[in-house]
Amino acid sequence: MAIQLRKAAKDIHQQVPPRRVTQTALVRTLEHSQRLFKSRSKLPESVRTLDELVETVEDFRLRRITWAVAELNRQALEVRAWRVRRLAGLPPKASDRVEAALTALVEHPQPIAGAAS
Repeated sequence: MAIQLRKAAKDIHQQVPPRRVTQTALVRTLEHSQRLFKSRSKLPESVRTLDELVETVEDFRLRRITWAVAELNRQALEVRAWRVRRLAGLPPKASDRVEAALTALVEHPQPIAGAAS
């Protein structure tokens, strides 16, 4: 079951647009998902793997920022903090780490792919 969870997490990470790796999303991919919830004490490795793979909201938002920047570059649009925030679906005020990532984009804007310097 732990192997299936790792594969499911990898599949979720590869989705476009990005989806958050949550406990529910991972368990839904399992054939016998109810067994994990009913037998947590009998499946310690699977439970540890599940806890290890679940993505925090902050980590997901940082991953969304990376995706949004790549998407804006792919579309040949200027990378601006407001565009990244909108495309990544970020709230008006996020955690300090997320805000720092956006501030870094404003201070050091990414070059537009294919643009002449």
